[in-house]
Amino acid sequence: MSTVTHRNFISEKDEHKDDIPMLKVQFQEKLDKLNHTFHSKKTLDLNWRKQQVHRLLEGISAYSNEINQALLKDIGRPIAEGTITQTLIYPIMEHSLKNLEEWAKPGKVYTLKTTLISFHFILFHLIYIYI
Repeated sequence: MSTVTHRNFISEKDEHKDDIPMLKVQFQEKLDKLNHTFHSKKTLDLNWRKQQVHRLLEGISAYSNEINQALLKDIGRPIAEGTITQTLIYPIMEHSLKNLEEWAKPGKVYTLKTTLISFHFILFHLIYIYI
């Protein structure tokens, strides 16, 4: 399983080049914590996932002005575009919360005749085969 590192996200051409070493350390610490949470299988619990979606929605709502200002400063997005995007996210997230349990149910996997002596199941929309 691959692990995300800070090298994927921080550019050496950043205008705050002197801050990059400290940012890399802080970013890597946060990524390490996220990777630990994922590998602990805590994220498999549906209640935990729902709680995270709720917290994300609360964060977007609480920091919408800061998000819009960052979009404007970093990539030149108009504030109206950020507001519209945030407004569109709410129904999508509510739809996800409403359907999460249905989507997480085990599904039927059809077995090929060449793999009859195996156990098949779908996990996270990927098919794993154990022989």
